[in-house]
Amino acid sequence: MRPRFRVTRSVIPNLFTAMNLFSGFLSILNASEGNYHYAAWLIIVAAVFDALDGAVARLTKSSSELGVELDSLSDIVSFGAAPAFLIYQTYLFSYQPLGVLISASLVLAGGFRLARFNVQLVGFDKNYFSGLPIPISALTISSFILGFYNIPGGFSSPYSDFVIPLVLI
Repeated sequence: MRPRFRVTRSVIPNLFTAMNLFSGFLSILNASEGNYHYAAWLIIVAAVFDALDGAVARLTKSSSELGVELDSLSDIVSFGAAPAFLIYQTYLFSYQPLGVLISASLVLAGGFRLARFNVQLVGFDKNYFSGLPIPISALTISSFILGFYNIPGGFSSPYSDFVIPLVLI
């Protein structure tokens, strides 16, 4: 007799987390094709899925170690790599090699913050944030990109390509 495939309750929040990761990946693809407006919106969509996965896990009482790790991996793609690549593609591509270093700093800082959050001592209250949560940083960048594309002519300062990403990071 063949073993039956068993679907547990933890699959439901993990699907939301997977959609977070998928949205981040699609954001990177859109940014690479020059669709910066869509790339910014996909980061916002990823944030919605990120907010929902935890709520669904609590609602279904189905939190799992896999879900916690998958959430962190999704966050580094959707809220670290995707906005960093978006900043690079929109502003920093012409400032080599400094542009790469500035955009990479977003991924590195986000990765270290997520890792520190994940390894905090037992007994430390994870309900309180230390530092800026990586989704907030990504949402700020996405909002800025969307605002930029909704302003006729964008930002006209010759220094905006360099100063704006520094302010955002």
